Amino acid sequence: MLTHLEFRSGLFPAYEGEEEQINPGIFGKRLAEFIVRGLRSEGFACEDPGNEDWGWHIEVENPGFRLWIGCACLGPDGDFLVFIEPHKAFVWRLWRPFHRFETVSAVSRLQVTLDTIFTEESGILDKGWFAHESTTAPGRPAKGREPGRRAIRGRRRIRCGFW
Repeated sequence: MLTHLEFRSGLFPAYEGEEEQINPGIFGKRLAEFIVRGLRSEGFACEDPGNEDWGWHIEVENPGFRLWIGCACLGPDGDFLVFIEPHKAFVWRLWRPFHRFETVSAVSRLQVTLDTIFTEESGILDKGWFAHESTTAPGRPAKGREPGRRAIRGRRRIRCGFW
């Protein structure tokens, strides 16, 4: 599924003091507000943007499973990332053993709507969608790893003890 969007734009500069709400050098509240306005105009029910240490998140109303959008600036040059979660085809509910929800239809509908919103805005440049699987490290399996394998996070090796 195409769940990650990268683009360049000068339309979403940081608000004064936005870095105090999240980590220094990271912003995107104007982008999150733009997304919320666009989704609401297309009939989606969503909450106002909330801040995280990595950027901004938007909860989208969805029955059955949690559906949300994250967004942030990737650098001072106006490179932005918008992503949809969940990025997998199925999610499991813990309080209903062995019950899973298919996510493809809801995520695809949201992705098509976001693509329309960003395509209609003339200040969006170099727009490109990609799948979460393409963000994995080269040579690593895209759909997880074998039990007992070590995961590489940054430059450290972390032993996955629960496998």
